[in-house]
Amino acid sequence: MPATVCIQPACSSSDFCTKRHGRTSNSTRRNLVVVVILTVVPIAALVVYTIVNLTQSVQRQKAMSTVQERVEVSIHDAGTFVHRLQIERGTTALYISSNRGEILKVLQEQYHRTDAAIEHMAYWYTLTVQLENGETEVFQTKEGFQSHLANFRANLELNPNTITLEETLEFYTVYIETIISWLKEDFSIYNDGALWSDLVAYETLVLAKEHIGVERALGGTFFAMGGFYDYGNLLWFMEKSIGGKKLLDRSRAYSTLLDELYNAAIDENSELFELLASMRTIIMHNNLTANNPFWQAGNWWFLNMTQYIDILFDIELQIAEDILYQMNEDMQRMTNRVVIYSFLLITFAISCVCILRAVIRQTANIEQFSLSLMNKTKELEQEKKKTDSLLYQMLPVTVAEELKRYGKAPAESFDDVTIFFSDVVGFTSICASSNPMQVVEMLNVLYEYIDVRIESWDVYKVETIGDAYMMVSGLPKRNGSRHSSEIAAMALHIMDTIAEFRIPHLPGRRIRLRIGIHTGSCVAGVIGFKMPRYCLFGDTVNTASRMESSGKPSKIHISKATYMALSKFGVFSMKRRGEVEIKGKGKMLTYWLQGTSSSLHGKERDNFMTLPLNVPTDSMRTSVL
Repeated sequence: MPATVCIQPACSSSDFCTKRHGRTSNSTRRNLVVVVILTVVPIAALVVYTIVNLTQSVQRQKAMSTVQERVEVSIHDAGTFVHRLQIERGTTALYISSNRGEILKVLQEQYHRTDAAIEHMAYWYTLTVQLENGETEVFQTKEGFQSHLANFRANLELNPNTITLEETLEFYTVYIETIISWLKEDFSIYNDGALWSDLVAYETLVLAKEHIGVERALGGTFFAMGGFYDYGNLLWFMEKSIGGKKLLDRSRAYSTLLDELYNAAIDENSELFELLASMRTIIMHNNLTANNPFWQAGNWWFLNMTQYIDILFDIELQIAEDILYQMNEDMQRMTNRVVIYSFLLITFAISCVCILRAVIRQTANIEQFSLSLMNKTKELEQEKKKTDSLLYQMLPVTVAEELKRYGKAPAESFDDVTIFFSDVVGFTSICASSNPMQVVEMLNVLYEYIDVRIESWDVYKVETIGDAYMMVSGLPKRNGSRHSSEIAAMALHIMDTIAEFRIPHLPGRRIRLRIGIHTGSCVAGVIGFKMPRYCLFGDTVNTASRMESSGKPSKIHISKATYMALSKFGVFSMKRRGEVEIKGKGKMLTYWLQGTSSSLHGKERDNFMTLPLNVPTDSMRTSVL
């Protein structure tokens, strides 16, 4: 019994420990399974969603590519083909009506142009035509249609009196309408958004041109024959004339661009439009003077209507180019979607595998992740500092901070600033004797040389353009009336030390600067969003630039405003230059800044900055000649 009593507790403790360990292990596995499910299910849903969208996008891209190719062929090839057939139809009708040899020569030229348009077609649909007698003509190749067209032309030249006007118009019209139906078929499968209205406008314009083409042929016949002796031809003309105008108005309503182009054409060809309107009135009243045939009038009508149709054809081509441009844009967007979805699919698949492995090894990875996160945070801070440092080189610190905080930095007006411009004298000749890389290296070294030396003054470097260097004092941080002295002292220092500078690839040649300074008000602000620039605006900027351009080599040219501002300090030596003709400003009284009575460095500069801003004493009076 004691043994039994002794063993029983041990067994109970072991079972308890085993059960507890089992519960802990099961709980851990359950938690792991829950975490895996919560992680995998959303990713799996995203993968499925991306696969569906990728599949749809690829199918859509293939369909768009096919449609784009067909529409491009229809617009360029079929559109030109229809235009040439319409001109040939009208010329043929005029020839039948007048039976003039001059018209036949013009018609034969049109034959060659129509044949060239057929040869240029990259794609040929099967041309199936249902004739009035119930027969069906099928032309599976463009060569077959050319042969058929050649037979009709030959018969026309041999027996012009055996073919009526109605037969001629019917012959050409049935083929033209069939080709136009190709456009309808191609356009019907592209029905996306705003482009749909442009396609409808284009299609309606082509139909309007077809009506106007028949109107041209009938009108030429009217004048050549001395009027319509068949009332049906008059009704036919009126139907095509009114129908063409309605279709044209409808196409203008569908496309703003088309409407603008048509209005511009009216303004540029007002006399043509007025002439055609008056001739239409004569035809619709069937009122030709003395009812006499007048083939010259028919030719005149035909030529003017051809010019009008050519205007519409030019508009048609411009609309076509706009449609193809929009289709290319749509195609590019669809391609981008395919790329994005492919990238997302790959990303999600890789992420799923990585996350699963990370969850399985969660204990070890948590610590590693924490360490990695800490390192990434440090790297991010370092990158942020680099970014901020780069931003502060592009924009003033205060402006950059305002942009970062609020997303915008309103322009600010400054009542009193001093602006500095300089350029390199003889820069053009230096460039002529240097290659581009040497010029870049020279400017880079020169600007670094100047940049280092301006850090001792309260000035802001605005920009450099070529050999031009622009600085300002008094903005964005206002410094009272010190801006003129800061710029002046800095300009004198640069002018004194630039003699030490040597051109790297021309060591025997020295750099000489021309400097201009002006004091006044201006407005400063950040321009642009992608590549923001801190820019200055106002007449002060222009005047400072004129001071530099009208100055002389190795001299500092200042305006009267700067002279008055510097006179208050009593330490600057200035010389009157006199009145100078300044471009855009007229005559201005200007001065030369020659030097100072102090080096303006170290303690002397600090003492200078604390001088009272009053009229100079006799001992420190400005020397003005």
